Amino acid sequence: MTPAYRKTVLTLHVLAASAWIGIDVLTAVLVGTGLLSGDGIRTTAVYGALGRYVLVPALAAAVVAGLVSLASGVLLGMGTKWGLLRYWWVAVKFGLNVVLCVAVVVILIPVGQIASGERGPGDVMPLFTIALIALVLLVFADVLSVFKPWGRVRR
Repeated sequence: MTPAYRKTVLTLHVLAASAWIGIDVLTAVLVGTGLLSGDGIRTTAVYGALGRYVLVPALAAAVVAGLVSLASGVLLGMGTKWGLLRYWWVAVKFGLNVVLCVAVVVILIPVGQIASGERGPGDVMPLFTIALIALVLLVFADVLSVFKPWGRVRR
């Protein structure tokens, strides 16, 4: 992999991961606002807006950001000295990325059910918890990229 190509893929990887974190923060803030407002009208309005105006674009953007992050990470892993499963920090990031790509759909489906009236606003605490856990895992993946702990995977 040439240095210019590696830098391009790395930039794409960082941008996709940053977008993914931003989408997760948006989801957590909106769900948390509805959850913590204590006002039934505000809660209904927040979840209605989230379900009607944010759900589809956020789901699409999060899926795209996750898949771009995954694909660019695989390219970087295969094209650099780090390898895809050669170092623990890369292997953990790869595993987190796969799990979180699947979780994006699981996180956002309940919002659509709440907006459509299939579930009540009181059912959103698990959604808020999952969104916060996803945010922590995404930040953890970023920290792994900076500190590169744990050394090589033994064969």
